[in-house]
Amino acid sequence: MTRNFRRWAGCALAVAVLATTAACAEGSYGVGYIVGRRGESGAFTPTPPTPPPPPSPTRPAPADLPNETHSGNGDATVPISWPSDQPGFVTFECPKCVSNVFMNTDGDEISLVNAIGSYRGTHWINMSLHAHRPTRTLTIRANSAWTVTIADARSLPVAEPGKELSGKAESVLKIPAGVTKAAVAASGDFHFALWVTTESSSRLVVNQRPPYRNTIPVDGPGYVQVEAAANWTFTAS
Repeated sequence: MTRNFRRWAGCALAVAVLATTAACAEGSYGVGYIVGRRGESGAFTPTPPTPPPPPSPTRPAPADLPNETHSGNGDATVPISWPSDQPGFVTFECPKCVSNVFMNTDGDEISLVNAIGSYRGTHWINMSLHAHRPTRTLTIRANSAWTVTIADARSLPVAEPGKELSGKAESVLKIPAGVTKAAVAASGDFHFALWVTTESSSRLVVNQRPPYRNTIPVDGPGYVQVEAAANWTFTAS
């Protein structure tokens, strides 16, 4: 009698375990285990959970700031007072330069101008999402009178959908929300490049010698840096 009872009890326990397992499967519950290691003394030490990745960096909202202007003649080192946490748009003009013209920074955007002869162009500073080494000094090499103007985004041409923008030197364009692509064309004998930067990313989308004609992805709101010593057009849509 006792032996039969034990056999019956064992069978009942097995049926109960199978039923519980089936119920778990029907309810889509997960089955896990503790990950860790066992030391020399036999003690079990659980492995701490992996921390989540840090959030992607984001660029601070641009502020309305007064223009900052510097001028000189020939080579110079120029300290600037532009806020380190704000993007700035630097326009360099040297209309009577006749040889090599350079403008470098001590920030993430190291080389802004590398040209020969008369020059006017615009570049951004303080736009890096990662290292974020802000620009505090400009180093200029020129053989004539020059002017540097640093301004906020209000100074930029806006790439409105259907409106063609054009130029023949380095420029920065403001891309409004809702823009997703742009028709781009360039002609000439020099290199042509486009950088697109938004609140969470920065990428090189064009990097080649003209002639060039294509439609590229451009997500607004953001900015486009045109790097070219050539004629170019940009039409957002």
